[in-house]
Parts: sequence; C-alpha cells; structure tokens
Amino acid sequence: MERFIGLRKLRNEADVDAKLALANGIICRESLRCDGFDVFYPPCPKDDDVEQARNGNTPKKSDKEAKLSLVEDTKNDKNPRQKTPTKTNGMIIIPGYMVDHTAYAAIASRLAREGNMIIVILALDPLRIPEEMLGASLEDIVGLMKEVKALWKKELVQRRQSSDIVDRQLEEINWSIGGHSHGGYTAMKLAPQLESYLKPTNKLKAVAWGIGGLFINLMIDLSNTTNIDTLVINGSNDNIVSISENENLKKLKSKLSPTPCSKCVIIEGGNHNNFCSYSPSEASISFCGEPGITRENQHEIVSRKTVQFLQSN
Repeated sequence: MERFIGLRKLRNEADVDAKLALANGIICRESLRCDGFDVFYPPCPKDDDVEQARNGNTPKKSDKEAKLSLVEDTKNDKNPRQKTPTKTNGMIIIPGYMVDHTAYAAIASRLAREGNMIIVILALDPLRIPEEMLGASLEDIVGLMKEVKALWKKELVQRRQSSDIVDRQLEEINWSIGGHSHGGYTAMKLAPQLESYLKPTNKLKAVAWGIGGLFINLMIDLSNTTNIDTLVINGSNDNIVSISENENLKKLKSKLSPTPCSKCVIIEGGNHNNFCSYSPSEASISFCGEPGITRENQHEIVSRKTVQFLQSN
C-alpha cells in the first residue's frame, strides 16, 4: 500500500489550456466526457453553411475554391483509382505513465478539428498506469470502440437534424491506436492484436509520441510486421528519449514496421510533456527536458504530422 501511496508524488495533472479545450468542446458539442474516456468529434458545420443548408442552398464557394474544385473533379475523372472515403478516421490515445488523461484535451481537440476525425482519450484512473492488466487490454480497447461508435451515431443524428451537409460525415469508423510515452509502448504492443481483430475491414495504423531511449526495451519489435503502418514522433530535447544519441535512434527505427508509410519524426526543440499539456512533477521534471519551442508550436507539428500519417494510403 505504501508503494501505491508513493506513486501520488509522480502524478502529473492537466494544465489550464487542456481543461479549457475540454470545456469549450463540451459547450460546442464537439467533445464529451464519459465514464472511462473522453471523446473529441470532428467539428460541427459552420453556422453560415448550416443556415444555407436549411434553406436548401449549397454553401457558396469563392471563385478560387470553385476553380480548385473543378480541377479536382477533372483529376478524379482521369484517375478512376482515386476513391471517396467510406469511413471516418478515429484514433484511441493511451496516456503516459501517471498523466491525467485531461492533459491530452488540447492536442486531441486539435487533431479532431484538423483531421476531421474522432479522437478518444483513455482514462486510467485511479492508478494511471498504462498496462494491459490495468485497463488497457485488447478487450478494453475493443469495448471502447463499440461504445464510441454508438455515441458517434447518436451525435450524427442530432447534427443531421440541423444540417444536410453533415451527410458528409460518415458513420463507420476506421480505427487507429496511439499513445504517449509509456502509453505509446502499450499502443504499439496492442497494435498486432488489434489488427487481427479488426481485419479485413479496418486498415490499422499505430502512433507513438515520446518513446525510445531509456525505455527502448519496452518497445515491441514490429520489424517483421507488414500490415501495420507505424509512426513515432519524438522531441530533440526529450531527456527520456535521448534521440541525440544515434544508437538509441537506430534501435528505435529497427523496431518499426518496414512499410512505406512508417517513419520516425524528430521535432527540433520538442520535449516530453509538451506532447500534451501538463507541468511535470518534481520527480519527472528533469526527464522531460527543457523545451526549445512553445507548447503551441509542438502541438501544431504533432497534429500536422499525425494527421498526414493517418490520412496517407
């Protein structure tokens, strides 16, 4: 019992920017706090588009947008292989060791908005240890996917009552798994199991932020896996990862799946805790590293690289 009480000193609580992101999302009906997780939806249609849709009008495009649309339509005619998406992308994110899942609200909201996708943050309270036996098993993840799918269908029903253009948002979800720090290792470990469960209807991708270095032995070897794309994003100032040491980076890359879309991205100036939004505890502050860029800049890069990866073929 004393060991578990001592863990309280390592707990990392969410900063204000994350709490505001969650609260604003709930107000705008773009996020939802549930028992055991938070979900962030793709953005609702803009008010002016909604009003035009109610009147039976197609939202007006600028001349530039109209020309671009014409070019894209022409390209589609010439390239019959180009397919219209049939599912909404979704990703479950497993938090890091001892990190309050609310700390991921700001980056989750950004991913949902910029990727037009569903983001789910798993809550692992009270222990906050991202291990399979403590709430992050395959059964837990599969159950979460089913619950979120039901919530998303209800949300779409409400949105369609106010806007015809919501029809572009698709009910079926193409799932991916992701995580930060210790949660990233767990996500990668779960990926092969999840891929076997979801195939052949789901193209699984796995994402990890802030992994490697001191804890590289926690990383599962996916080098012989050809049916899962993997993305790792690290910060150059992250002392836990220590990517400045070439040997650590080589070991990490050697464990990623060898697919064409798999990659390892380094954010110059990025650190460990700014993949989400928390101020590290006294026990972990030296490991997180001093940031060389702002949290906002790091979130922008993480979101852009993650969205590009999830939307790639």
